[in-house]
Amino acid sequence: MLTRDFRETVTERANRDPAFAKALLEEAATLSLNGEPRAARLILRDFVNASPRRADRDARGGGRVKPRS
Repeated sequence: MLTRDFRETVTERANRDPAFAKALLEEAATLSLNGEPRAARLILRDFVNASPRRADRDARGGGRVKPRS
């Protein structure tokens, strides 16, 4: 059983380690270029959720952004 939320772990790591955040973005680009758009979107979602602007908005009580259909 996991004791910590994965999203929380990724967010904290990306906020304290810029190289990790860059690696997430690079991995998403590589996956997309290699014909794996679904996996790329999952990585991009983690990257966006970990972004400082997202953290600021959440701290202010901002709502979630609704995904496009």
